[in-house]
Amino acid sequence: SEEIMLVRERNLLVFLYFLSFLLAFTTGKRVKGTLQSVHDWKFLARFCFKTGGHLGYNLAYPKSRCCQNILMYFDEAFQWDAAYDSNLNCTQRVALLNPRNNQKIVLDPAEDFSGCTDEFSTDTLQCTRSRRFVSALDRWWYLAVSRCGSTNGLYLEYDLHFLNPGGFWKREFSADEQGILETDIGFGIAMFLLMWVSFIWGSLLSQREMLHTTYKLYLVSIVLQVFGLSFLCIHYGVYGENGMGVDTLKTIGRVLSAVSELMFLVMLLLLAKGWTVVRGRLTNTSQFRLTALMTLYTVVYAAMFIWEAVAFDPGKVIYIYDSPAGYGLVALSFVSFCWFTFAVITTMKNHPNKRAFYLPFYFLFSLWFLARPVVVLVANHHLLDYAREKVVNGVNLAIVFCGYVFHLILTRPSAANTNFPFHIRTTQVLPLLHEWWMDIDRWTCRQKYGHMWVGGWTGGQVDREVDSEMDGFISYILTFLVFFFSVVDLLVVDGIYGIVAGVYMLYV
Repeated sequence: SEEIMLVRERNLLVFLYFLSFLLAFTTGKRVKGTLQSVHDWKFLARFCFKTGGHLGYNLAYPKSRCCQNILMYFDEAFQWDAAYDSNLNCTQRVALLNPRNNQKIVLDPAEDFSGCTDEFSTDTLQCTRSRRFVSALDRWWYLAVSRCGSTNGLYLEYDLHFLNPGGFWKREFSADEQGILETDIGFGIAMFLLMWVSFIWGSLLSQREMLHTTYKLYLVSIVLQVFGLSFLCIHYGVYGENGMGVDTLKTIGRVLSAVSELMFLVMLLLLAKGWTVVRGRLTNTSQFRLTALMTLYTVVYAAMFIWEAVAFDPGKVIYIYDSPAGYGLVALSFVSFCWFTFAVITTMKNHPNKRAFYLPFYFLFSLWFLARPVVVLVANHHLLDYAREKVVNGVNLAIVFCGYVFHLILTRPSAANTNFPFHIRTTQVLPLLHEWWMDIDRWTCRQKYGHMWVGGWTGGQVDREVDSEMDGFISYILTFLVFFFSVVDLLVVDGIYGIVAGVYMLYV
């Protein structure tokens, strides 16, 4: 009905509204700020340079704190690893640098190559200059500020601009990020075209009264993925222009991608259980287990965002999956695969006539389930730091795209498709929930079903315009998503309104 469709639209709008509050920690390649510390040695920024890259800096600090130094370490065990997070004092950390490599900039007007000037009319020293980096390989460089023996700590206003050689696609990007924008654009276009094919085939299924909720979940997943990639492309496009990007869009894009993966996972587990294929309802135990698993996934995903925002150490090149939450996600992937395997085997055993669908379904999506954790483990332990982010990004998008293609091939509404799974019409599916509440203003609306005999089992009289077999279940999952990502909002930007809204949606 029109009222129910309005509720659905409001659900999505409110969900996206709260996502817009999220801000993840992002280190831009145009770094501005003020460093103030009681210590005499402090990390400032990092960047992965290709040979020929250069750093432009504009610095200012009080004359009373002269003279501070900019220290440049590269990614070797005897350099940055030895200097950072160690028990060495300031003098020992500075001594790790090789004077012949010009890795120390003394911010003193008396130094010819410091770029510092002494404006006698002010109490501030201004330093403006650039440095070029030459190395045989892509290399991470780490900048630190020092004033060894200082009794009043450090103070430095800085504007750093890191640049790599190349045009728009490479200039502003760290070497570990080069190629991400092109990859996102390519897969974004491919998924957009795949989305339109999916809607065309969905229309054909609707005409046959076989547009089940499992296929709708697939449509929701691919739409969210397309929007997520669009936001990421906008962020990286702006980033290519100014070196800063739009962090809010990046976060929204990542969150939409995470929600998309959860929706696709729900669909796969429901199909593995045979729902809408050989059965019209799930047992209460199966519903509870699936809800618990999705809630756990949501908690772990939120924990990854919280870890990145709160506990992420920019002085270390750590991938987001190289964290307790990341390894928890890998473990959940294996648990989901085991559940998926058991469900498929049980369904094929009880309904051998559906093996034509479930055999290729299991083979193809077993690869989908196992590829992600394998890639994460290999990236965390075997890929070089400067190659890890862009390689994993490309492989992850390829895995997601292949999953959509696999599903579309298996469910294409063609007479020649012997694997076509759906033979129960939407008017014959018993709703998973006999009653569900969702009011336009209070998020509750009551819908009741009569009873009739359909195909040998007691079913509900389903409103064909609404087709709400899974609406209550999906709304429950989305509520948890809003709640936990609102917690992220609270921890990252103190967005109290996000957490209040999450609690309201969960309990009211």
